[in-house]
Order: sequence, then structure tokens, then C-alpha cells
Amino acid sequence: SIHYAQSVQSAILDEESIKRSFPESFILYKPKDIVSGDFYWHGKLNGYDILASVDCTGHGVAGAFMTVIGNSLLNQIVVEEQETFPSEILKKLDAKLRKTLKDRQVDISKHGMDIAICKIDNSLKKLSFAGARSDLYYVREGIINEVKGDRHTIGENLNDDIRDFRQKEIDFQCNDIYYLSSDGFADQFGESSNKKYMKKKFKELLESIHTQTLNQQGQLLKQELEQWQGKLEQTDDILVMGVKLT
Repeated sequence: SIHYAQSVQSAILDEESIKRSFPESFILYKPKDIVSGDFYWHGKLNGYDILASVDCTGHGVAGAFMTVIGNSLLNQIVVEEQETFPSEILKKLDAKLRKTLKDRQVDISKHGMDIAICKIDNSLKKLSFAGARSDLYYVREGIINEVKGDRHTIGENLNDDIRDFRQKEIDFQCNDIYYLSSDGFADQFGESSNKKYMKKKFKELLESIHTQTLNQQGQLLKQELEQWQGKLEQTDDILVMGVKLT
């Protein structure tokens, strides 16, 4: 039945939609336990592309159930309610998730989401970003840049007041490469060192491979991960996405 669950989860991950909007892109997606608590999401509305990477608390079956809830809520907020501002999407997602869990008397300490979300306006060459314990990286002219999200998780506390999320605006340039990821890659332990890969090393890796095609970058990330991990067990679900804007 867990393999059936995997097929259900795969059905909500629309990689082809991302490829149509971003022909130069890659997705490195590695569940820890067949099904994953990480997922990616893409929508198009009013000429904008909305792109998100989401890391739900936990992995395996528990995390996978949360991805179904998260995917449904993002569809509701963006597609049905036609909200396109990343900061407002996160605010609504936070409120809806907390209501969903509170109504069902679920322990919120075990269920939340870290998310990075972007709105891409190709007509104005502008990218809008908001994050909940998740950051955005981009390479421009060979230099890696980091845009930090807010430091609280979606659905973090049932009884808190509704929180605002800050939105950052970037005037993007042709050939900028933007990366969204969960923390799984940076948190992976290495066989030889028995230490985590860490975010600093991850950023340096992105900077070092940015001249390759996006498809090659995805392969190089996969190879680096396998060499680092060796025979150790995978620590967490892993998701890294890269898109080139033209």
C-alpha cells in the first residue's frame, strides 16, 4: 500500500508543468522512505508563474499526508482564490493549515511546513519571494546570492495571532539561475566525516556548477550527494529545484 501511496503522491507533482514554463530547469527529488514530506508546486495565473518548494514536518507516510494537505491548500489559495502575492499566499496558508489542524485537534508541534515561494513576472522581469524558514538562492554573473525568508514555520503554533510574511522583490536579469530547496541536502551526513554537508558548502556547490546546463547541474548535485553520503542512510527527504530565467 505504501507503493500505492507513492503513485498518489507522484500524481500531484507536476514536473511537466514546470518544464513547459521553464525549459531550462531541473528537479532533484529524493524521498527518504519511498513517499516524501517534501513536495514542489507550480501554478500559472494571470500571466504569472508561481513556484514553490515545501518541506513538511516529518518524512515517510506522516510527511506525505501533509504534502497532500499542502498541495490542496495551495491550489485553493492560488487557483480558486486567485492570490498571487507570495507574502499573502503564505499568510493564508498559515491560517488555513492552523485552522485545519486545530479543528481536528492535531498536535501542531508535529505538523508544519517550511516553504519558499516565488512569483515570476516575465513581462516586468520581476521576481517576488517570500519564505517560511526557507531561503532563495540565485546566481548572477557568477556570484551566489541568498535571500532569507522569515524564521517561523507555517502552522507553527495554533494559538498565535495570524502572522505577516515579508516579501522581497528582485529585478531579474536574463540568465539568472534561481534555486529553491528543502534542508535535506545540507543536512545529509557524510560517510567519511560523519558530519552534515551544511548550507555554506551547499551554496558553494551551487556557485561552482552554475556554468553547466540546468540538466547537468541536476546530475552533478545527485553525484555529489551520492559521493558525500556513501553507504550512510539518507538523513531526510531531499528536494532541490533550479530554473533559469530568460
